[in-house]
Amino acid sequence: MSGLGVTSTKFRTFPATLVEANFYESKFLYSNIWQTDFCPPYLICVDPITKGTNICFQDDGSPLYTSSCDTKHGDCLLGVASFFSRNYFDPPYLKCTEGSFFANVPHSYDWIMKTMREN
Repeated sequence: MSGLGVTSTKFRTFPATLVEANFYESKFLYSNIWQTDFCPPYLICVDPITKGTNICFQDDGSPLYTSSCDTKHGDCLLGVASFFSRNYFDPPYLKCTEGSFFANVPHSYDWIMKTMREN
């Protein structure tokens, strides 16, 4: 995933250059043992490879893509950054801590192609 969203929610700091984050796909909507709802098919739910990594403010629309281990370029667009969640018990400035959610591009492919043809 690449984005230009905030890198510090406490100070609302934005990066000067594009920032990349690495995730792995999760079958679950939440990343804790107390909530075991499955991720719906229209979303791609992810967990960070590096703890604390998450999409945040101004990352909406950023691409989620696959990449080969030996390259830095994206191979295939899988999702588009949609929303993030937070732990409501955290202080107000810690808002990007509990999950990243992407619109599932392959799931919506037929609709995307139909809409493009009609417009």
